[in-house]
Amino acid sequence: MKSYASATRSRIGRALVPALCLILAMAAPSAADADEVLALVPGALPGSSLLRHLAARQVDVVSVSVEGAVVVASRSLLDAIGAGRGGYVLLMEDISVFQTSSTEAVEASAFHTWEELNAEMADLAEAWPSIASLHLVGQSLEGRAIWALKISDNVDLDEPGEPRVLLIGCHHAREWISVEVPLLIARHLLEQSAAGGRAEAAVDGAETWVVPMLNPDGHVFSVEHERLWRKNRRNNGNGTWGVDLNRNYGYMWGHDDEGSSPNPGSGTYRGPSPFSEPETRVIRDLMSTGRHFSAVISYHNFSQLVLHPWGYTAEPTADASYFDWLAASMAAMITAVHGVPYQGGGSDLLYGTNGDSDDWVYGTFRIPTFTIELRPGPNNGYDGFISPPSDIQPTFEENLPAALWLIEQAMAGLPLQGDLNTSGRVDGIDLGHFSRTFGAGAGSELWLAEADFDGNGVVDGDDLAVLSFFFGVYGWGALPF
Repeated sequence: MKSYASATRSRIGRALVPALCLILAMAAPSAADADEVLALVPGALPGSSLLRHLAARQVDVVSVSVEGAVVVASRSLLDAIGAGRGGYVLLMEDISVFQTSSTEAVEASAFHTWEELNAEMADLAEAWPSIASLHLVGQSLEGRAIWALKISDNVDLDEPGEPRVLLIGCHHAREWISVEVPLLIARHLLEQSAAGGRAEAAVDGAETWVVPMLNPDGHVFSVEHERLWRKNRRNNGNGTWGVDLNRNYGYMWGHDDEGSSPNPGSGTYRGPSPFSEPETRVIRDLMSTGRHFSAVISYHNFSQLVLHPWGYTAEPTADASYFDWLAASMAAMITAVHGVPYQGGGSDLLYGTNGDSDDWVYGTFRIPTFTIELRPGPNNGYDGFISPPSDIQPTFEENLPAALWLIEQAMAGLPLQGDLNTSGRVDGIDLGHFSRTFGAGAGSELWLAEADFDGNGVVDGDDLAVLSFFFGVYGWGALPF
């Protein structure tokens, strides 16, 4: 254990050094924070009972990997939890170096402040007025505007026949790169809208809605005061501040105290009631006012994962096999760009949650919805949230193909596009119908065109391979899309 602990401390300690160079000033920790340390709990593996126990004890879980969980907690709490459970490895005794921030440093970097983001979104709408429009979709608790950029060929119309895809950034204030990726995807769609490629097809065939900063109050506080602030800025009235917006959605809100916390001082505090926060009501209202959305991506960092529901339970959704395929496909596309490995799968790849956006979107609308955890990988400490500006462009570049592909899948008829007999699941009858398509001649104008999974205009061998793969893996009748 000693050699493992020493090697782990050395490796993760080295990873922290670049982040420390970004901190321009230091502040003394408050009395409440003085005992908090950064530690690795080796036994807290993804999906483990110990990881759930940590969450239930309101430990701030920074990242999870095959090496265990990197956490922030008091020594006394870690000692109590660690008794008989394999202990923990101390990584950093004084975490106050992470708790300061500098507005000047942000403004001098490529990251956007709230004001800069608003200005750029307005500039994009002004530069492409025929295909981009800016919508004030709500206000934060402290009264800051929350904007959405709508991108479509007939931007002033709500076209009932076009699918809608929603891209969300910055549920959590400290995850600055989650603002930049959806913003750059929006810019790419506009800049390439007349180039004759995938972006033009997406603009012509779908509505893409982009909300790059859902948590402006928390982001401003992260920029101006406390770099690693996570929640919004609700005054909880007991000396604590903030609600975790990604635990405040209405589906299975408060299901247990492991996936979210009833404690206002916790980083995963779920709030006093479902949708108590104006920021989460923005997404609820945007998706519930007559607009039918086909797919959603919520960007976070970090861990390089593409996750789908459920978060509140380890039981699979009715569409888990299909979502596994979508998530694995997107992860492969992201990885292929720069060789940075992403993994796709259920939320059990990370840890349990409840009241999160993915569960609410799927539980309410039964559409594909994903959380993409951006760079860096899971073997990082708190510095994982402090992405260097040099990561912005490559992180956008690697995530762009997956976003375009999901928009294309929406245009091809997501969700449940393989359910040919509309039974509510893909089964052997659907495969029989599908196979008979080839007896009639691939490419024929058949009602089975909805089985064109790759969107190339014909039902062909590639599509049959998709279905055959699923039945081969999951068994006849066992594949609910």
